[in-house]
Amino acid sequence: MGCSALHACQDIFNRRLERGQWHDIPFLGWREFTPDYIGPFRETTRVEEGINLVLPSLLHSVFEPSGNKKPVYKSDMHIENGRLSYAE
Repeated sequence: MGCSALHACQDIFNRRLERGQWHDIPFLGWREFTPDYIGPFRETTRVEEGINLVLPSLLHSVFEPSGNKKPVYKSDMHIENGRLSYAE
């Protein structure tokens, strides 16, 4: 079983995250919401189960498998008990 380019990119991202090697603060979404901690989950990390929201729009992917730019947004994504299911 080989490693795809996407898996290789994820491995590079995780390796650099563990080492604290980044050019800019990593964020998922808007720059207004940057994390105050970056790294693996701590032993004391717990899911905030009181969060229940519907996100009207969420960026799902930016590129097609061919590499062409084609953003795809998912509508009405649910955060239930602090968990977002981000399945295809």
